[in-house]
Amino acid sequence: MPLKSYAEVLRELCLMRKRLNSRAFNDARGYSAAFALIASERFGGELASVVEDGTEHWFNRIPCLQGVFEFDAAGDELGRLPVTMGRVDELYANALPRRADELDLVARERARWLTERLREQVAA
Repeated sequence: MPLKSYAEVLRELCLMRKRLNSRAFNDARGYSAAFALIASERFGGELASVVEDGTEHWFNRIPCLQGVFEFDAAGDELGRLPVTMGRVDELYANALPRRADELDLVARERARWLTERLREQVAA
């Protein structure tokens, strides 16, 4: 998979969130793992998670031309901007590396549903 610049990854993640924002889906509560899985499949890299205020939150560490960056496409789950990025450990300290096989069935179903919605939005 060819490396992209961090700006290209950020732009694509923002576009993904913009396409999904609607009355049916307007925030990421409970969707961080699903977004992280979709981003991982699209850009590669690693999954990571933190527990913040009792909420387990998943995000990505994606290699870019400028190095490895953390990308969070569901920051609004924790009251942050919907899409954020930073250098490793800049967004979340003490993050744990995760694997896709650690995702539960609900997160996998949400990722499938979001992927279908994105395809519909692109086709429209």
